[in-house]
Amino acid sequence: MASRFLASAALVAIATFGYFSILGLGEKNGFFGALDDALAKSNDVDAAGIPLRRAYTGLLAPLDSFLNTLVAFFTPCVSRELPALTLFSAFAAVQVLPLHTAVVLEGLRSANAGTVFALAAVWGTIYQTVPFGIVLPIYCALYVWRSPLAYLSPSTPPASRAEMLSMDPLHVRAVTGALTLGYVVPTLLAALPAMFPGKIATEVQEVFLAVWQFFPAQVAAWQFILLAVVKKLGLVKESVQWHRATPEARLLYSGRVYRYILGITAALHLALLNFVVVPWMLSTSSESESAIDATGDLQAAFVPMSVLAPRRITSLAEGTLTLLQYDVYCAAGSVILLTSYLSYVAWGSVRAGGVALAKSIQRTLVVGPGGAVLWALWDRDDAALSAAAEVKKRS
Repeated sequence: MASRFLASAALVAIATFGYFSILGLGEKNGFFGALDDALAKSNDVDAAGIPLRRAYTGLLAPLDSFLNTLVAFFTPCVSRELPALTLFSAFAAVQVLPLHTAVVLEGLRSANAGTVFALAAVWGTIYQTVPFGIVLPIYCALYVWRSPLAYLSPSTPPASRAEMLSMDPLHVRAVTGALTLGYVVPTLLAALPAMFPGKIATEVQEVFLAVWQFFPAQVAAWQFILLAVVKKLGLVKESVQWHRATPEARLLYSGRVYRYILGITAALHLALLNFVVVPWMLSTSSESESAIDATGDLQAAFVPMSVLAPRRITSLAEGTLTLLQYDVYCAAGSVILLTSYLSYVAWGSVRAGGVALAKSIQRTLVVGPGGAVLWALWDRDDAALSAAAEVKKRS
């Protein structure tokens, strides 16, 4: 019980730090004031290059106002005006994929059915409205107390463990396509202005950025659509469907999601790392040289402004960068802490939690912090499968 209090206290501390480092710092360094000033200007592109469309739906004024603010916030991410922001935006976009995948998969777990964790689309919508770095630590703190999976222990029978972690293969089969169509495609469309500067009309850029804001709802909608397709076309073998398959078979089937998402994450993360570490590979054209310049100052890209000694931002892009840095770090850090805690309680060993944490830190080099989170969840599934296989072997 003491460890549960300590874990939840640490997660609440991260959420509190997220509040002060994201929202509090945004007030102190002048970012929110600069954003308000930008939004108060005309409908034309302002001096900083921020498009200021006033209507997206034309029907819901509050939604249009909210989208107008978000588009103004995210436009510097794809405008290439601040090289460090361009680099970190690409890094963050890659990491959000496995992090959101983790939330979606936890919502599909048998043990989480009927809990707040089954509402992945709701959580996603919340952290698209309230900063990611505040909402995910709160999600994790609730998970420690409210998810049945946080109460697994060494005495939990392996068969029960596998049953609690298992997911419906029909839903699992639909998830990969849903994440591709609901997140990957909208993200690529939103990034087009950065990939092809000067080629995308401002009006189109605004629409792509506005559409991206709804990716959690889009993922959920595609899950619903693709689930019907999977059932209709019989894309999941009868032998692994819920009413026929053992919990171990269902859990094993979920590995397809991990392989797919971590494959994408690793490829993009390593490509980005390669782009930064080995810039000479892209030095064959003038366009590549300008792309290399976009890597900017690595320290500026990945080391945020101090919360204790803030300074006034010099541009809206700088404020956006600072907010995103703390947003991603607090979000990923909280879920890494949660996965380490879950390993500790599930196997009753501080060493198990420490090993999980060490692995996650090491894996950030290959798949980033978000990818490390998803990989840790895959480890949890594999450990449950191994324990069940060992029992069957003995019997």
